[in-house]
Amino acid sequence: MNSYGEATGSAALQGLMTGVWVAAGELSPAKRRLARVGTVATAAGAYAIRERVFPAPALPGADDSDTEEEPVSPEVISKAKLIGIGAGVAVSVAVMVAGHRLEKRWLAALIRDGHAHPYRALAVRMGLISFGVALAPDLIRAREARRSR
Repeated sequence: MNSYGEATGSAALQGLMTGVWVAAGELSPAKRRLARVGTVATAAGAYAIRERVFPAPALPGADDSDTEEEPVSPEVISKAKLIGIGAGVAVSVAVMVAGHRLEKRWLAALIRDGHAHPYRALAVRMGLISFGVALAPDLIRAREARRSR
């Protein structure tokens, strides 16, 4: 992410995709699968277009000239790096499980309270949460990219 606009747009797309995914829960299995496949295809297309419009900057030292390549030696991963990777995976799984439990709890409450469209209401809630969760790290990366200039 190089700009705040890109960060916001990417997070908005993530929130929208989450909302559509959740809202499809009230459809029949065939229509639900079709809606979800369409959502993924649309998001992939949007990301591809974004990469065309806002190409990622080339990494320093990366050029297309013909130079002799040095042999690459396998990198040894330190224990600290492995612990960091493990912690990242554990946090990701915990967030997914907590999100799923929250989704089930909210849906049950909406149905119990007799909401006219419980899946749509849940989709709005989950979409907004997804937007916020995706926006925070993207804004941090955009800020760091501005600082490094």
